Amino acid sequence: MTIKFDETPPQHLEGFDSYDDFLEFAKSLFSLENQEYRALYEVLLKLQAIGEDPTETMKLWKKDTCRKECPEFIRFMIQVDTMDIKDPENVI
Repeated sequence: MTIKFDETPPQHLEGFDSYDDFLEFAKSLFSLENQEYRALYEVLLKLQAIGEDPTETMKLWKKDTCRKECPEFIRFMIQVDTMDIKDPENVI
C-alpha cells in the first residue's frame, strides 16, 4: 500500500451518517473529554485516508490494543497528531 501524506484527509468518517453518530458510538466505547472526541475524529479521518476503517479501528483499540487504558492511548494518538513533524526530505 502506498501512503501519500500530501493528500487532504477526507472530511467524513465512513460508517457514520454524521458527527453525532460518531460521537454516540465513540462514547459507548471510550470515556473522554468533549474536545478529545473531536480530536479523535480528526485522528480517525487521517487513519481512514490511509485505508483504516474507523469503526473497526475503535473496536480494535477497545478490545485488543488498550483495553482499560484506552483514554490514555487515545490522548497519546491525539498528541502525535498535533505534533509539528517535518518532512525528513526537507530537513537540512
